[in-house]
Amino acid sequence: MIETSSAVMAGETVYFKTIEYELADLGGEASKEFTYQIREKLPEGVSAENPTKDGVTYDTHIETVKVTVTDAGDGTLTVKYDGEPEFTTPEFENSYDAEGEAVLKAKKAGS
Repeated sequence: MIETSSAVMAGETVYFKTIEYELADLGGEASKEFTYQIREKLPEGVSAENPTKDGVTYDTHIETVKVTVTDAGDGTLTVKYDGEPEFTTPEFENSYDAEGEAVLKAKKAGS
């Protein structure tokens, strides 16, 4: 499992440790598919069943990425992500909602 625990602010991108493959990883096959799941690390007490804490509703979806590694036959390996040569960065979106109330009073002073 590859994991990052650093906090990410809106608009920032997380970069995971590079996954390096070797010919031996293909197990004698010309090509092999590896499956990875990407999800937001949720705070304690937050789950898919209970995604809201302190006014923040967390995005609990899981992105599955299939990486196909193929022996190019020239001493290199090629990689495709979900069948594409370029990786598409998944996005996670949290929302914030807060409520409050105010009580107003007035007093008339007179003579």
